[in-house]
Amino acid sequence: MSANLQNVQDALHDFTTKKYRSIRQSTSAHGIDKSTVAHRLQGRIPRAQSHSSLMRVTPAQEEVLVKWLEDLQRQVLPLNHGTLGELVVQLLHENDDFKPLR
Repeated sequence: MSANLQNVQDALHDFTTKKYRSIRQSTSAHGIDKSTVAHRLQGRIPRAQSHSSLMRVTPAQEEVLVKWLEDLQRQVLPLNHGTLGELVVQLLHENDDFKPLR
């Protein structure tokens, strides 16, 4: 879980359990925007989740890409768009997604 997501959840928890009397106090204590917590309280889902149906690469596959890129960076190997595109296409083929990237 990302640090920002954890901060949002902590701010929500602290506000709903009355540790802080206002959303502003709770969000200030956790270093996040007031609107984020206010929107969550109104039932809005995070942007990453709301657009997940539009994503062609699964979160697990995205993690594989990130680890692969970090490994290349540690090896000081140059990365270009073509190489990255080839890996993405391989991952998409695992999902039976044969549409071109563009």
